[in-house]
Amino acid sequence: MLESMRRTPRRRLALFLPVLLCAGGALMAAKRPESRIPGGIPEGAGRADRAFYAIADRYLEDSFRLNPTLATSAGYHRFDGTLEDLSPAGLRATADMARRYRNELASIDAGGLSASARIDLGLVRNDIDSTLFSLDELKTYERDPQAY
Repeated sequence: MLESMRRTPRRRLALFLPVLLCAGGALMAAKRPESRIPGGIPEGAGRADRAFYAIADRYLEDSFRLNPTLATSAGYHRFDGTLEDLSPAGLRATADMARRYRNELASIDAGGLSASARIDLGLVRNDIDSTLFSLDELKTYERDPQAY
């Protein structure tokens, strides 16, 4: 037994390489996913949660890009030098973006998400529905000068 323990450094490396690779893979799997918005994808999120949070992260980035004042008030300063485009084309772009994400979120099975991700899914869907209701139904931009 002792003789088998005395191996060359290369042989020892060959014995421990699979262990190192597995440990490295586990560390990489535990690495926090990339997020455009700080804190957007929770550390340790499962596969289904990560799929949802990746969509939600893109939605927040696009929402903040189209509503830079909202981004600034939320503490996200990437768009501080810009203002909302309240032209008909800009309002259409906002509505189109919301519809695109509503359709994309329709593919998410809420039953496969963690409790916190289900809550976040509801929040994102409510935000999208609110945006579309404001733009398509209320249309305050047509009659309320304070909308500008």
